Amino acid sequence: MAKYGPHRTYKVHQIKWNMNPKDYIFDHGDEKARTNMIDYFRTAYGVKIRSVNQPLFEIRQKRQNIYLPPELCTLVGIPAKIRENKRVMADIRQSLFQKPPERIRSIKALNRMIADSKEVKEWNLEINVEPDTIEARVLKRPQIYQPAGAGSQDKQQSTQPPAQLAARPLDDTKILGTIVHQPMHFRKWAIFCLEKDVAHGEYLNDRFYELSEERRFDIYVDYGDIVELSNKSGIEAFKEAIDDYYLKYVCGKDANGRQLTKPRKTKDLYFFLIIMPDSIKQEHLYTALKNKINTDSPVISQFVSSKTIQKYNDRIYINILRQINAKLGGDLWRLNFGPEISKKTMLVGIDVCHKGKQSIIGFCATYDEHMCKYYTQASPQGQKGQEIISSSVLQEYFKSAFQAFRDHNQGQLPDHIFIYRDGVGDSMRAQVISHELEQLNKIVQQEYGLPAGDEKEDEQA
Repeated sequence: MAKYGPHRTYKVHQIKWNMNPKDYIFDHGDEKARTNMIDYFRTAYGVKIRSVNQPLFEIRQKRQNIYLPPELCTLVGIPAKIRENKRVMADIRQSLFQKPPERIRSIKALNRMIADSKEVKEWNLEINVEPDTIEARVLKRPQIYQPAGAGSQDKQQSTQPPAQLAARPLDDTKILGTIVHQPMHFRKWAIFCLEKDVAHGEYLNDRFYELSEERRFDIYVDYGDIVELSNKSGIEAFKEAIDDYYLKYVCGKDANGRQLTKPRKTKDLYFFLIIMPDSIKQEHLYTALKNKINTDSPVISQFVSSKTIQKYNDRIYINILRQINAKLGGDLWRLNFGPEISKKTMLVGIDVCHKGKQSIIGFCATYDEHMCKYYTQASPQGQKGQEIISSSVLQEYFKSAFQAFRDHNQGQLPDHIFIYRDGVGDSMRAQVISHELEQLNKIVQQEYGLPAGDEKEDEQA
């Protein structure tokens, strides 16, 4: 973070040992005036650079790289030694994520400190230490279902309907990170890793089984295959290993010994766990392998860094275990929404992300009564920065979402649809309502077989 000006934060790409503030000359301003770094900082920010021979930090940016003197920068973030200290991290979290009463006390203390300051008294200002109070409605605590099979040794996946399960108030949200409502068995899976990480893969395999037993998650964890690669392997070697395993074990051969190119039908889903080595840039490895698996070897995948596994932290292993369970389709928890919400309710979320080269539409819609399972879709917008979604795309998304709802609910459609449309400011609100909502009404008319122009039935739908 820069110590001068607006204190912007930067990511340092490298240290340029062959550059220094005295000799670095560059153009600046509209007139492209030539100046060195020492004169620039003195003129622009009133800052004097004391060490004129220090090396420079290189900051890579899209238009051009910039260079900063280390003297005018400071490290931000939490050092690795502090992050590994659980007690210190717990204290930091407690100070950052305060409960409402604690936050009010902190705000009062800050107000009192400002009110008692010399400057405020000299300016004859009066600051009210007590915050204003308003009337508000306090919602009931949501109720969470007691996970099926919790505390039992039954390893069969539960088919007990949630109506027969006990629901209790969600008094402590920490419980959400410790339960598995719908366990999915890990019967067919593989770990891809370098030779040096094989021991960590074996430990992870054993620990998954032990933690499921200890925490009574009721997830049956079979021993996964370990695909070992040479320590010198790169991204292409990982791709080849994934291809080979996918064709040999996930697809297999037919009765005549011919290689199949599509996965064999089985009740158990395959998933791949890739241990990312430190020797390959993890961003590149993740992007390349994730795209490869999603397009050429379509199975569920989970990525974890070698450094993370080597911490031998059960909390990390539990999070990975539960995350894979969720990816396999198992609900981690279910809430009791009460009689006010119909069991045939669809919850829809729509947003447009404008980061990157293209604007991307994100769409998800629930299709089960617990609102835990989603139909999802994503596609690029026609133009960068375009917020309004075209009628053809909306129609395709909602038709597919309604079909997913039918498939899961014996051909029935939702009684209620709640739509959360993110990313729209006040200036575009009317435009979204007039365009997107109008398109949705037409789609609903088609799907529900409503006559066009019947406002009453439209409103009910």
